[in-house]
Amino acid sequence: MEKQPRLTSRQIQAQKTKRRIFNAAFDLLQEMDIDEIKIADIVKASGVCVGTFYHYYKTKWDVFYESFQLLDDYYEEKVAPNLTQPHIKDRLLYFFTQYIIYHGDEHAANYLRTIFSTTNPVFMRSLYADYGYGMLCILRETLQQAITDGQIITDESVVDIAAFFMMSFRGLIFDWCARDGSYDIYAALDYHISHLLRIYQN
Repeated sequence: MEKQPRLTSRQIQAQKTKRRIFNAAFDLLQEMDIDEIKIADIVKASGVCVGTFYHYYKTKWDVFYESFQLLDDYYEEKVAPNLTQPHIKDRLLYFFTQYIIYHGDEHAANYLRTIFSTTNPVFMRSLYADYGYGMLCILRETLQQAITDGQIITDESVVDIAAFFMMSFRGLIFDWCARDGSYDIYAALDYHISHLLRIYQN
């Protein structure tokens, strides 16, 4: 494996500064709606100057969109090692509930309403592209294991099945966000996953 070059102290400090801005923006979601948050609020909360903010981000939306990109790292590092449940329903339920937890649990509806947008280039990535890393890759591997184990019976490709589950999940999340998180999303996930799996288990 090729050895990665060590970061300089300046690069390490830059990473810490950017992460401080990122964390401050998300802390503000605990206090106000995302539409109310201004760059001035993020700057004040993070303790940096306006110029420093614009060095790392063009707009406040770029800060929140970045969390979508970091989601792949979270799934590789935190979620994938724990997808050990014997039954595919439990694995999928764990897989998708982690998405809600990652985005802030009780404040997730507020945030997801923003990133579920056609203006978010990361959200708009094709569900049929060739992925070797991250959330969609792990979902495909999880479903492939279920096919191999005989828990899912289908002639469809694992790429198509994963896209189907992701589109269904996004539809559920969109409805939950549109209703301001007014119902139990975890119970709804359990219900939807059970019904979706019936398609592949009859």
